[in-house]
Amino acid sequence: MKMTRIISDSMYAAVPGLIIGFHGCERSLRDDIINERKKLRFSTGKYEWLGHGIYFWQNNYERALDFVTHPPDGRKIVRPAVLGAVIDLDHCLDLLDTKHIRNLKSGFEMMLNAALGREEKLPPKQKQD
Repeated sequence: MKMTRIISDSMYAAVPGLIIGFHGCERSLRDDIINERKKLRFSTGKYEWLGHGIYFWQNNYERALDFVTHPPDGRKIVRPAVLGAVIDLDHCLDLLDTKHIRNLKSGFEMMLNAALGREEKLPPKQKQD
């Protein structure tokens, strides 16, 4: 039996709805953000495997708290806290979606081929704790 494709690919190009995200940080920073005295800045550490940015754990308060109590760069957070946010995903790279996983694989292969064409090596894989 042949399946007919009813849903177009573009129908789910944007993720509908909102999600709750959690960001681990120092308590004073959380309070400053809530009171609009500061804004979150892009993190530029070596440990961001998806690049520099502001990271939130989707629907996972405990993971954000674990991250801020055990930072990957070894620094000590004196008063760990978690900032919650309502986030509109709109157009995003959702690594739970097979289509986006394929895009990520394709992008890596393009980067690898470009590096090989210039006789360059890719950066070494970073060690995970």
